[in-house]
Amino acid sequence: MIAASQACPTNEVDSFANALLTMTDDSEKELSILLILLRADILSTTDSVQILRSNTVATRMVALYSNNEAHNYLIDVFKPVFDELIDGKEFFDLHHVDERSTAENDKNISLFMKYLNKIVDAITASVDAIPFGLRAISKTIFTTTAINFPESKFAALGYAIEEIHYANC
Repeated sequence: MIAASQACPTNEVDSFANALLTMTDDSEKELSILLILLRADILSTTDSVQILRSNTVATRMVALYSNNEAHNYLIDVFKPVFDELIDGKEFFDLHHVDERSTAENDKNISLFMKYLNKIVDAITASVDAIPFGLRAISKTIFTTTAINFPESKFAALGYAIEEIHYANC
């Protein structure tokens, strides 16, 4: 399976990744396949900057899997903060700072920081609710990256979390 995924033509990556994720009804086997391919993908990377950034079967599987697994979790975490922002009519804009007074810029920064802190607090409070599969993916990325690129394990994990977020937007 590793050889097949590494030899997969770029134009077939999406189809092959989707096929691998749907070939079994057993969610544990599905996750196991994904983790094996993810580990192999990271270990075959020769440059730490390229970890999870290429269009491979493993990276596509992570995106597809996380889209299914993280969707409800992300809504549960972020929706209350965004609802509060909208209901409170506290809008801010960090662009066009040259066109505003210092007082307006300070207000926008203050509101931005207020809601950024609320988002960080919501994420921190939701750690126990993170789906098991996402935890397993994160652990695999962290521990596997640490084998060849110990200085990049946090960067790779951060990039993966960012990609999971964007896959679910």
